[in-house]
Amino acid sequence: MIVAVRSALASPGRWLALLFLAIATPTGLLLVALTPLGQVPDEIAHAIRADSVRHGQFVARRMPTPEADGATRIGAGFDADYGIYDVMDSTVAATLAKAARVARGEAHWHGSLGWIDLTPLAIYAPVFYLPAALAIGVAARLHAEPAGALLAARYVNLGLFLLLGAAALLLARRGQGLMFCVLGLPMTLSLAASLNQDGLLIGTACLGIALLTRGGGARDPARLAAMALLALIPMVKPPYGVLALLLLLPLRRDWRSWAGGIAAVAVVLLPGALWSVYNQAFVAEPMPYAPQPAGPLWPGTPGEMFRASIPTVQARVLFADPWRLLTLPWDTLRQDVWLVRQTIGVLGWLSVVLPAWYYTLWLYAGAAGLLADALRQDRQALALRWMDRALLLLGALVALWVIFDAQYLLWTHIGHPLVEGVQGRYLLPLLPLAGLAVSGLVAAPRAGRALLLVLPVIALGMGLLVLPPALVQGFWVLH
Repeated sequence: MIVAVRSALASPGRWLALLFLAIATPTGLLLVALTPLGQVPDEIAHAIRADSVRHGQFVARRMPTPEADGATRIGAGFDADYGIYDVMDSTVAATLAKAARVARGEAHWHGSLGWIDLTPLAIYAPVFYLPAALAIGVAARLHAEPAGALLAARYVNLGLFLLLGAAALLLARRGQGLMFCVLGLPMTLSLAASLNQDGLLIGTACLGIALLTRGGGARDPARLAAMALLALIPMVKPPYGVLALLLLLPLRRDWRSWAGGIAAVAVVLLPGALWSVYNQAFVAEPMPYAPQPAGPLWPGTPGEMFRASIPTVQARVLFADPWRLLTLPWDTLRQDVWLVRQTIGVLGWLSVVLPAWYYTLWLYAGAAGLLADALRQDRQALALRWMDRALLLLGALVALWVIFDAQYLLWTHIGHPLVEGVQGRYLLPLLPLAGLAVSGLVAAPRAGRALLLVLPVIALGMGLLVLPPALVQGFWVLH
């Protein structure tokens, strides 16, 4: 591993890593400072989860939960300090009011724990909450109130993400161009500068992929470290288990190679599989919503009323016509004109839209990064053939379709003709696979590749000018 680090420090990737740190660090700090607590998707739930981990709760428990209409359902959640609610909210007006309370010194820890319903986020493994939990615990010990403790957790998450991203760019021998873009996107940095676990998940995925591009053998320390990192990801979000397919590369006819690769994939996927099975059996509960009639795809009685996305019931919709496993994601993709912009960065609760030209700049930057990857040729890198590249692209597409189908089962209203709840940020851990799939296709001078990478660096740097006014206007000015 020491030899690998030394060779990485002497490689061209060190410049990308340094530029990433130099630009992404101040950008991330701006995002921490200018994004109110709770104004990152699901940040309130992630903050509660981190606080529960701080108190030693790693697995959710079910509890009866009263509904507004007097009915009772079973929810899955954790015990946390309600002081978090005093400083976080998902609406801008409430956030500003709570920021004023914090400024007046009126927001404090409650000093006791209460059960909080986190359905359906309760099934996430605690691994990516540990840094935030530690930061909150240390800050609370130092007599910080909830706002200060949660901000400290944001800074810790951001710092760890920056280290993961820089290490990925430094150690990767393939796919660095598109990886730089993924790590530097406004959406990625917004997640990284929050209590949402997705920032650390993306950084971990990039580092795991980067280590595997070094082409080491079965006992190579870089490969073993990559396996450990990639094993964490399916414990949180199972569809990203497709990243474990990288352990099969390069594909060979030798049965021993296949056996070793399949065994490595199984080792990586086993912790996530065990965690998912346990949580589906003892923790998971359907996502509730206001009672409404089933959609047009429901094969049962027309107009039948439902008040939750029940996976076993929604499965009847899918398997009434199994082609829907393919067509529903495709139909949703075709009609979701915002998905690309969401992937680049529609911040807040999909409320802060950046200038149109900035999205265009990032599209060109992504294309330039992808082309730079295609031009790169590193003789020490993992060797890839056409069938290897096809496996990478097919794996990414399969994972994308699984994400859509899972959202249909777990989130979408029963019988709805489109998948609901999919956001562009869900694509981010998969995008580096595209850069790896095209990497090294064409031999080219190093200078040509470096010239192409100027555009992603410019796009990342422009965030320092674009994001502050957008964040102030979106979060701190009432409309």
